[in-house]
Amino acid sequence: MKILKGSEVIAADKRAIASGVSGRTLMKRAAEGLAEFIDSLGAKRVVFITGPGNNGADGIVAAGLIRKNTEVEIYCVSPPEKINSNFLWAQSVTGRGVVFMPSSDALKESMRKADYVVDCIFGTGFHGAALGRAAAAIKEINASGRPVISCDVPSGLDSDTGEATLSVKADFTVTFGFPKMGLFVGAGAEISGSLRAVDIGLKVPSKKTAVCMISPSDIALEIPVRNCESHKYTSGHVLIFAGEMKGASRLAALGALRGGAGLVTLAGGDGQKLPEAIVIDYETDFLKYIKQKKVKAIVFGPGFGRNCPALAVEVMEILSKTALPKVIDADGIFLAKKYGYLKKLKNCVFTPHTGEAAQLTRGSLVAPRSWNTVKKLAKSLNAVIVLKGHRTVISDGETVMINPTGNPVLASGGTGDLLSGVMAGFIAGGMGVFDGANAAVYAHGLAADLFLKKNGGIGALAGDIAALLPGALKIIKEQRLA
Repeated sequence: MKILKGSEVIAADKRAIASGVSGRTLMKRAAEGLAEFIDSLGAKRVVFITGPGNNGADGIVAAGLIRKNTEVEIYCVSPPEKINSNFLWAQSVTGRGVVFMPSSDALKESMRKADYVVDCIFGTGFHGAALGRAAAAIKEINASGRPVISCDVPSGLDSDTGEATLSVKADFTVTFGFPKMGLFVGAGAEISGSLRAVDIGLKVPSKKTAVCMISPSDIALEIPVRNCESHKYTSGHVLIFAGEMKGASRLAALGALRGGAGLVTLAGGDGQKLPEAIVIDYETDFLKYIKQKKVKAIVFGPGFGRNCPALAVEVMEILSKTALPKVIDADGIFLAKKYGYLKKLKNCVFTPHTGEAAQLTRGSLVAPRSWNTVKKLAKSLNAVIVLKGHRTVISDGETVMINPTGNPVLASGGTGDLLSGVMAGFIAGGMGVFDGANAAVYAHGLAADLFLKKNGGIGALAGDIAALLPGALKIIKEQRLA
């Protein structure tokens, strides 16, 4: 999905209405998506805090659509005489009661009992600074300690610029029509949490842009599936070069298996804690092994270490002699640069975090300038670049994709190793390197979101994320908003 300024999305909305689509039809579509996401949380009690306009109306319609066994309370921060016609219509069609101008104590007490708070105060058209009761409500939401879902954009955020004087800090944002630029830049990248986009039927504007947000519809049909004719070799064989830190290579192997690979081989690895993996030593004739065992993708770097330069060069020399797709991560990036193999390794995905990327480019690694930096780096290396971070950026040198899933649960050792393996698993199963990178980053982030929903934001292990990957893939294949 294209990333547009909020003002451009508003213009697209107006064009749809001018063409004959009812504005309330668009509102219903948006509310259905928001309700679907809220239902995915399994919450028993949800509190909606609304403004008097269209954003509040979206929330009220969604409140009427969520499953009946969810207890719902709706509060509006404005008096009833300030509500617009869409807000009034939303009340009439849902039959939900609204408490206007609640006291601070009442709002705090209600949120204290809630599983989730839904923020519907201001929407895409907001600019400037929140004032009065709206500002007080934003502060109370942020102080509540409850998980927050923002409707379209976090209230108080400028959806064009990402600026926010005072804004709701969301754990999840369900945005409508198209992803807004303000959710990816400035303060917006920090306060909007994990993103979901609801297609409400707006036409893609003619504006040319190579920057898009990954959506399930982009990747669902590309993710490999098995049928009754499948076997371990047709499902893809991944070769992982292990090094000093055996746990990292095991996590990469686990990621490849969870990503659908039928076979995983660990070269120089320790298979005792992962009996599903084949273990071979470094005396192997790897080019012969690759051909005979039908290896389809290779991982180099996770846990390899930097203390065995001769072995590192030996491995990279092998990699330079095969056209197979390769995922190069962590120490692999450092070693490839140090020994002059960055451009010798063809058909590659390089997966640096910002610290590693700084060794590869002098360009800005802060959005939105980082988007062009990654694109230029990909073109320079003739590779796919995955700049890992809160809004991971992926480019093949032509297109730039931004990942909307994931959360700070992933700030834990081993999750990057796992991601490398998932990527290789998808690619070994038949995906191209660019599509495989996009799908793996999205699925990996979605698995982290599933952990956050169920367990909160602390205590995740890389293995926990791996265990949730099959569920994440099922959600993607079904194209559900979860």
